[in-house]
Amino acid sequence: MSKLKALFFSCYLIALTFMSSHAQALEAFDKRFNLVKDSKGAVVKIVDMTLLKPWKIKDYLTFLQKNLVNEQQLMKSKADYEYEVRDLLSSDDSFKGMSSRKQRKHIDRIVKSLRKIEQLDIEKIFKNRKFKKIMKKLEKRLRKGVDILNPSIVANLENKKYFYSKALSYQAFSWALKMVKSSFATVPVVNTATYVIVQVRNLLDKRRKFHQNMLLHYLENHDASELGMTKLEVDRAFSSIYESRIPWYAFWESRKAKNLWHRYGLDLFYTSVRTANNRLRRENDNQFELTKRLNYSFQEVVENQERKVINLYRNESMINKSFALAYNFDRPNQVRRKRVILQLAQLGVSFLSLPNFIKSNVQRYIKSQYAEQMIDEGALVGYLENHNNNELKEQILKQYLNPFDPIFQD
Repeated sequence: MSKLKALFFSCYLIALTFMSSHAQALEAFDKRFNLVKDSKGAVVKIVDMTLLKPWKIKDYLTFLQKNLVNEQQLMKSKADYEYEVRDLLSSDDSFKGMSSRKQRKHIDRIVKSLRKIEQLDIEKIFKNRKFKKIMKKLEKRLRKGVDILNPSIVANLENKKYFYSKALSYQAFSWALKMVKSSFATVPVVNTATYVIVQVRNLLDKRRKFHQNMLLHYLENHDASELGMTKLEVDRAFSSIYESRIPWYAFWESRKAKNLWHRYGLDLFYTSVRTANNRLRRENDNQFELTKRLNYSFQEVVENQERKVINLYRNESMINKSFALAYNFDRPNQVRRKRVILQLAQLGVSFLSLPNFIKSNVQRYIKSQYAEQMIDEGALVGYLENHNNNELKEQILKQYLNPFDPIFQD
């Protein structure tokens, strides 16, 4: 009898421990996401409460100015600056499969772009009276459009055209770009102001998607009842997230989402998961050791004796088709440093003496190395929150270079 009691007690302790750890796992979900319900108790919206905090253009300007000044100081103080940049851009196989000539050409353009930044009078540009005035007016105009859409809503389960019909208006950005061209005579101010306006648009546009990817991690890895939802509500949440990613011109896709609301998002999500799984099986070819699958988009691996997290949904760039690197445990600052360099190089490209079509191609190449990869990592942050790994979570948030997002760790 005593043995039975002991066995029962052991099972009880195991169950208690499991329930406790399970509750802790969903504590982060409950803190972040608010399930808005109607009068009948049905979930109609999901709100990410961290996105309720107001954004300011000043936050981005401060972030950009600091990075520009820091980079200028590095250029002046480090004799091997160019060598380090070239090594960073080539050591992670960014140019895998390319000829050495093409590799040198792309890296040379990025280095030359950074050298153009070295010549800028940063303080003079950011203290320019007209520059500051345009940024303030842009913020005022943007607030109206952004507030209409309500940036804190990451899923609207009841409105099948919520995001499609309320896409962020670009009238404010068009106005700002015209003002810049007519207000400034000097190239450094024009180029910097134009760069800021484009970056503001992109960063504001991507915040919601980053947080939706966090939500996707929970929707994939927890039963509906664990999240306080029904199966139908979870399916509609999937559909709302994918409805928000329909381009403004794709009215036919919006109609499809409306007609298949009960499974539209779910079908797209698991189609992409199967594609990622098949690609992993097909392309690994003993390139790395698979150690741990984190969620639909991220896989932990060991490659060249380095422990890494790779993004199964993205390529390293538009040229290199290998899996994008999300994090390197052995070189924790690698991804962040590369992204800072690439973002600043985007500004520097505007100062290069090249035809516009070549500049556009260089810009597109630079963005292909970090823009979408950075947003995907919302799912990685969701995994780390879910598993209470705050130390690594902070590291990932440092490489999410979006000062408009309260979750960003500068």
